[in-house]
Formats: sequence, C-alpha cells, structure tokens
Amino acid sequence: GVPWSRGTSSIVRRRRRALFQALTDPSTNPARLQKLREKAARPGNDLLRYIAETRVARVQTQEDRKKLWYDLRYNRYAPLFLGQIKPRMK
Repeated sequence: GVPWSRGTSSIVRRRRRALFQALTDPSTNPARLQKLREKAARPGNDLLRYIAETRVARVQTQEDRKKLWYDLRYNRYAPLFLGQIKPRMK
C-alpha cells in the first residue's frame, strides 16, 4: 500500500477520497462539499481527551449498568442546601 495510509482505516481513506473527488468536480453542490468536509475532518486532541475522560462510547460492563440503574432509581441522599452544610468538627 501507500506509506501515508498505513495508520488510517479504510472508511477514513474512502471519505477523504470522496472529498477530493468532489473538490475537483466543478458541478458539486456546495452543501455536499460541506458535508464531505465534516465527514473527513479529524477530531482535535482536546476532543479526543474529552471523549477518553468522560467514557463516551466506552463499553459498559454489567456492573456499570447496574450501578447506573441503581443511582437513577434510588435517591441515596437528601438534597443539600447551602444553609444545611456545617463545617467539619475538629
């Protein structure tokens, strides 16, 4: 294969190819060009870091699902109001 395509997946190569073909074709609709540009865009480092930190699209274990269901089903604590919070006793 081509050396620059070693680390890219086939869907990414296909999207880039579609974008470059559309850019060379003068009859392409500008809205389609915009859509192809968005599909071929690479996520930035800050977005990738956010996805990793917030566990977006991460596989959930059965334990995680049970904990989430329990947290949503039962309110563990009464709501805290600012006047009720007391400083820790030393």
